[in-house]
Amino acid sequence: MKPVRDKKKSMSNSIRKKLGRGKKSAPGKRSAPDPKLVEVCELQDEGGKAGRSRSGKLDSLGEVFTPLGAPSAKRGRQEHRSPQGVSALNLTPAKDTQVTIIDTSFQDDSGNLSGNSSSLSPDEGTGSHSFQPVSMAPTTLEESFDSNSSRNDQSSSSLSSSCSSLPMDEGGDHSDGLTAPPLESMQGAVGSYDEAQNYKLISLQSGSAYLLLLQGDTRMPVRGLAEISSLYGTVIAHGYEITPQTPSPVPIYCPIIVSSKCLETDCSEGRELEQTERNALLHTISTLRPDSMTAQEVLSEMKSESVLVLVSKLNHQPSSFITSHVAHKNLYSGGSAKKMLQKSDIAICDKVGLFINPGTTHHQNVIQLHQDYDVTAQAVLDAVKSDIVPPRVMFVGAKNSGKSTALRYLTNRLLTISQHVGYLECDPGQCEFTAPAILSLHTIKQALLGPPFTHLQNAEKAYFLGDVNVEDHAENYLKMMAALNRQYRDSLSHLPLFINTMGWVEGLGLKLLREIARITQPTHIIHLVANDEKPVAFFSQEKGDLSYFSIPSVTDQPLLPPKQTLTIQAKCQIDSYQASSQRELNLLAAFSTLLPLNSDAKRLTDIRPRVVPWSHVALHICHMSVPVNQILYAANASVVAMCTTSKEELERCNVQKGSEGLRTLTSTPVSECLGIGIIRGIDPQKKAFYILPALSNDLLPKVNTLLVGSPFIPECVFDQQFSTKGAPYLSESFDTNVPGSLPIHPKTYLKRGPGGRPPKT
Repeated sequence: MKPVRDKKKSMSNSIRKKLGRGKKSAPGKRSAPDPKLVEVCELQDEGGKAGRSRSGKLDSLGEVFTPLGAPSAKRGRQEHRSPQGVSALNLTPAKDTQVTIIDTSFQDDSGNLSGNSSSLSPDEGTGSHSFQPVSMAPTTLEESFDSNSSRNDQSSSSLSSSCSSLPMDEGGDHSDGLTAPPLESMQGAVGSYDEAQNYKLISLQSGSAYLLLLQGDTRMPVRGLAEISSLYGTVIAHGYEITPQTPSPVPIYCPIIVSSKCLETDCSEGRELEQTERNALLHTISTLRPDSMTAQEVLSEMKSESVLVLVSKLNHQPSSFITSHVAHKNLYSGGSAKKMLQKSDIAICDKVGLFINPGTTHHQNVIQLHQDYDVTAQAVLDAVKSDIVPPRVMFVGAKNSGKSTALRYLTNRLLTISQHVGYLECDPGQCEFTAPAILSLHTIKQALLGPPFTHLQNAEKAYFLGDVNVEDHAENYLKMMAALNRQYRDSLSHLPLFINTMGWVEGLGLKLLREIARITQPTHIIHLVANDEKPVAFFSQEKGDLSYFSIPSVTDQPLLPPKQTLTIQAKCQIDSYQASSQRELNLLAAFSTLLPLNSDAKRLTDIRPRVVPWSHVALHICHMSVPVNQILYAANASVVAMCTTSKEELERCNVQKGSEGLRTLTSTPVSECLGIGIIRGIDPQKKAFYILPALSNDLLPKVNTLLVGSPFIPECVFDQQFSTKGAPYLSESFDTNVPGSLPIHPKTYLKRGPGGRPPKT
């Protein structure tokens, strides 16, 4: 059964169905109550006592307890019905599925109630800002939150600790009584090996790691995921140098949806080892316990310009969660790499998870970096070393020009001389470190050796735009960019800054690009062009077609040319997955923080939700216009940004309180995004949202705004159920030819002539 999902430039089919715009039922025929609908267990009543419902479970994602929006105070116990076009989602939770009540009263940064005091003061809820678990589960959500803070931290153990963690024989240290081979055995001709035979895989008795011996100047493509450590020599992965002095193993990710990365050897400083160095290396190898060779035999294979790499199995929670879905189960399969290996080598790689792909790289889907990359990287490195003020580097290029590849490569190169690098995300559709539709500022501390979903991290500051398309939110977009730039100037100005822009370089996109340049004042601009196209000339005089767009400026800074403009001919391989696929994987990776490794919970529906009273948050749909009486249908079973909004911004957006206590906004606010979540269910009778929040406990009380935007729950989450029969938002067929079903997107950025029409050009 395939879910019906949203199409570009049209309203989400899921939202249409939520709004009751599905197939029309027969006249006079009403949907029967769904017996699967149940109440939430152990909700606190007004007196603070817990009472168990008849089932003791919250069964489904997107569960509707009573007809949404229907008054329930005077109607007594209501018959549980699904709204027209919406039925119960048959998701089976864990036995101990429970809820926790949260009070997130409207507050501003100073702790005062935000907005109009007569309409924004809490009149319901617990009246406290503490988290109150109703009952305890074997694995609580608090425990998973504790693990969130380190979800992006990789192993910090040193090479010696990674070696000592591997099991040893009862006999103890294998180096006892061993003598390193003489210097003569270490000498040999560089590059004398055939490319298909310039490597050697050496299995280890632990089975969770192997040694990779590379001879001479080598580029070895890889597939899969693992941790890389250098025991001898220098190996380079996408611009990042890994040496024996690198403090911790470096994770590398190469799923089948992206071009292969290469492990490249650097033999420019190859030399003969001193006797003490050879003895130390012999000790390290023997500690690792090679399976088919002795430590002396391994050392005898090495030459003066060899590189010895330890490849270890990597447990990465986001990847584990993503591959638990059927649609992505082969994400890290070896692919074509298995065809190039012997069966014995396949078995070695399969246990660890990283497959090497020997042979000529020109006929494979391998990242091929143009020489311009090195020239550009060196120019940026020189600027960091020589300039008093750290450089601000803006990456500019059309869609699929290779901006992300260049940005990761230059970041990795820069991390060799700078411990930290600032990063400003200006592209809500292709976010590098967050879920979609978020503009953010980050501090990069680790190498970027994988697609975005492998290195999501907490932002220094982030704002939720509400849509991956900037076109309908241009004014808010620029306000958010200006706020992020101020944050950089105030707290991170001592770091070099990389600015990632959108691939929209025409029309309104070019106008926005010019405004971003005015806001950030870049010192360097890197143009990425494909097929010998000309760089974007946005520093030339504004063309007539750009004056057609009216966008309020957020800065008085002039548009100044940078100190240096660099061009990269982007001739690298284009990744095989679409932007929508990247957004889906980023969402899954973000929600994986709710399911820590070794947890009993395997699905999102196994997680205990949090309860947020309507009276303590404002709700808004950002990416389309939805009537207030339909807003709960649109928000149910949706991705939600959990934000904090200032008092002034709430007043600007005109907070409205409905008769049922639901607070809504008339326009999208400029709200700081603390994290994202899923609205798992809504209970109009108890006036509460049931949310799975992917953010830490200390941030939850700061949330006073829930914003629903264009990022939707990935369809694989709906598919990963005990049963999909009768589940809402899933349909085998759906009638999309419904009048009035398309969203209205007013073009607020266009100059208007008489009668409200655009002027003639």
